[in-house]
Amino acid sequence: MSTHIARIRDKYMRVGRPATTKTSLLVRALQDGVVSIDEL
Repeated sequence: MSTHIARIRDKYMRVGRPATTKTSLLVRALQDGVVSIDEL
């Protein structure tokens, strides 16, 4: 697992929003407006 992804997962875990899979990370990014569906 890349360090970058591990750090992002850790940040979400610390705020009570775990994202244990790449799919859940994508969902979080969409929810938080980090990426839009048009960018995918």
